Amino acid sequence: NIAPNNNVGWHVFDALTQRGIEIYLDDFGTGYSSLGALHSLPFSAIKLDRSFVRGLEAEHENATTVRAMVMIAENRGIRLIAEGIETHEQLATLRELDCRYGQGFLFSRPLRADELESQFGEELSFAVAATIITA
Repeated sequence: NIAPNNNVGWHVFDALTQRGIEIYLDDFGTGYSSLGALHSLPFSAIKLDRSFVRGLEAEHENATTVRAMVMIAENRGIRLIAEGIETHEQLATLRELDCRYGQGFLFSRPLRADELESQFGEELSFAVAATIITA
């Protein structure tokens, strides 16, 4: 647990970012993730928990939350990645909400490194965390 008020944690984050390593806040909206962490730690991206994507069509509150998170991420200059995209309807709604990045089974099931390389080409040196979903 690397809390914002933990000096050791801050130094670890700083050392990683100085080496060009990007840090993503995973499963945002659940557990220990908080808005305070966005202001005090150097995240490159926020990965919005799949629970917000799952209920997009049925629950207006989820769309409101996603729209707010898009705005927060844009204002902070970081990427927002929607997790758990499984349907074309979810993808369409996320596009309408201006969410530009996403991941989920709609794009691909998890792949082993050799499968990733054969599917996406040998020039691929590493797996990216998200797929751009803007039209």
